[in-house]
Amino acid sequence: MKKYILMLLAVGLTASCDFETSNNGNLDGFWQLSQMDSVQVAGGCSVDMKASGVFWSVQHKMLETRNVNIYNSGIIFRFEHTGEKLILSSPVANIRSIGDSLVTDVEAVKPYGLTQLSDTFVVEQLDDTDMRLRNNTLRLHFRRY
Repeated sequence: MKKYILMLLAVGLTASCDFETSNNGNLDGFWQLSQMDSVQVAGGCSVDMKASGVFWSVQHKMLETRNVNIYNSGIIFRFEHTGEKLILSSPVANIRSIGDSLVTDVEAVKPYGLTQLSDTFVVEQLDDTDMRLRNNTLRLHFRRY
């Protein structure tokens, strides 16, 4: 009898839970910005970003940009990801000491490789270890951390 009650309880608990899963594939994870290239300059200009401390973290429906060397530097974006495009929008500064606030100055997102508050990237490469994104002015190279 105890077995049946425990089994009914277990089935009831699992049936009442809704788990949301991510369809982000390889995009989910913690990415270090390793290099930034200019796509507008003939011959290109490349900057090594490994020591910059800039990371992008992707989970479910949110993408956070953060400089791990600077306290309270996070900006959280909503995003849409199709196989070929990554669209970031609705940036919110994640400042725990004073609360979240909508980002309205594009200068706040530039250190993270964005050129607009809502930015669209072409996904040039995305696999288990590397990600390469390109917008109108920059190509961003990431490595999974």
